[in-house]
Formats: sequence, C-alpha cells, structure tokens
Amino acid sequence: VGGFRVSFHDNNSTYVNGGYVVNISGSHFTTDNNVCTSVSVGPDEATGIDAQMPLGLHISGKVTGPGGAGLPNVNVNANGDNFGTGAQTNGNGDYTLLVPAGSYTLNFDDTTKTHLNVCYANGGFTTDFGACTQLTVTGDRPNTDVEMPLGRHISGRVTDTDGHGIANVNVNANSASFGTGDQTNGNGDYTLTVLPNQYYVIHFNDATGGYVAGCYVVGSSDHFTVDNNACDQVHVTTGNLTEIDAQMPHGVHITGTVYGPGGTTPLPGIHVDANSDVSTSGTDTAATGTYSFTVLPNDD
Repeated sequence: VGGFRVSFHDNNSTYVNGGYVVNISGSHFTTDNNVCTSVSVGPDEATGIDAQMPLGLHISGKVTGPGGAGLPNVNVNANGDNFGTGAQTNGNGDYTLLVPAGSYTLNFDDTTKTHLNVCYANGGFTTDFGACTQLTVTGDRPNTDVEMPLGRHISGRVTDTDGHGIANVNVNANSASFGTGDQTNGNGDYTLTVLPNQYYVIHFNDATGGYVAGCYVVGSSDHFTVDNNACDQVHVTTGNLTEIDAQMPHGVHITGTVYGPGGTTPLPGIHVDANSDVSTSGTDTAATGTYSFTVLPNDD
C-alpha cells in the first residue's frame, strides 16, 4: 500500500516519546522525528516493528503571576537539538515536561496575553529572548518555577485604503530592549503584549505579499509609511495603547530569477534589494533562485 512512519507515545509520561527507526540496532527507536524510518506495507502484514522506549526525565515547576497565584493554560515548551516537547499548565499553574537527557531552551507563553512571555536564563527567567540560556537535564529537574510579569497592550486594526480589515498581517513592536509580534485576525485586529515604560516602533508586513510593508506614523491620515527612516515611536507607560491603526496600500510585484554563469543554474540564498527614494525592500532567493518584492506602484 505504501510507507508509514510509526510513532510511540506514553500516556503515563514515564517513557520518552519517539518513533521507529531501522538503523539503530537494539532499540530501533529515536526521539528525532526527522529521522524516523518509513515502514513499507505491501500485500502482506508488516511484522516485527518493535521498539525499546527509554525512560524519560522530568522538568517540572509552577508558573505564577506577580501576586503568586498559579497561572493556568500557559504553554511551556522545551526545545533541544533533536527533541522538542510541550505542555500546558494546569489550573494551579503546575507543569511537567518529559524529556531525554540533554540541554533545552524553555519558553513560557501566556495564551491570554495578560502576562509577558519569558524564557529560561541562567537559573532565572527573562523577557529578552535573545538572552535565553539552556537548561542542562541529567536527572529530574523539579522546582523550575517562573513568575510571569504583567504586560501592557498595544492594539489596533490594520485595513486597506478602502477601510477593509486585512487578515494575516505580521505586526511587530520593537523597543531598545524588548520585541514582540502578533498577526491580525480576520477583521484586521491585533494585540501586542509589551513591557511598560518603553518606546516602540510598530512595523506591518503582509504575509501574503499583497500589501506594501511599512511602519506606524502619527502625522498622516493613514498612519502608515513605507519609509523606515520616518517611523514614529509610541510610548507605553503604565496603561494600554489602543487604536494604533494603520492603512496599508496595495502593492505591485518585482519578480525574477537569479542564475549563475551561463544562465542555467538557479542560485538560492542570494540577497536582493530594491531601493527607491522613499522605500527599501529586501529578500532572499528561494531554492529555485526566484525572488519577489511587493512595492508601491509608480515609486521611482
């Protein structure tokens, strides 16, 4: 009939999850889902697809807010070189991750957007995801606790020039020491959870390539510019910022393919820039050597 990847999951959280692999003698088991062996099934049954699952180690702890109350429904993820897993905190804020021995980056994501997301860093936790460090696991690691600080919100709506909401626009807020992002919903609405007492530049990028990328400005009716040198900062103090809206213009495309000598071999990973007097766009060629820019029409 075809090939199947066979995976194993312990519902009792005692043994590490993984999949079947041929070339590991004895166990025929791997925690790296990228190297699982496809099992061929023809007219006859496939038998002897045995595996030995290793005992796992536990990373566990409690996620709380600033007042010490446990936070439910926080996504906790551990990512290593060849293994990744996740869990969600229970009603008391407790979580447990089952992992093989190794080193892991731990991320904590509040699905309600009430608290700032954090990661593990040098025995503590930080909102700076550029400063995350790895937790080395050679035995169970209990009491890996975290307090998630309260955030503030920047929210608004992204529309086209006719006032229709644009879905799937990537919205990013960056200050000198903090950055975060969100994607607009079907109505064009977004909410960013940010650190207070910071100045932020807000960027908008249409994931579909239909609208021109740019940033938020105060002094225009559409609150949008394609000139990244003209972006305005928004100041988040102790409250929330609402109605940080923007209108994104429709774009046109510059496309092409980059080849090597002779024009027969497409070149992947070539950086291509398009520059005008008011805007700059950049992208890398795909595996096929192709590239595409979304730019303003009549932008010389």
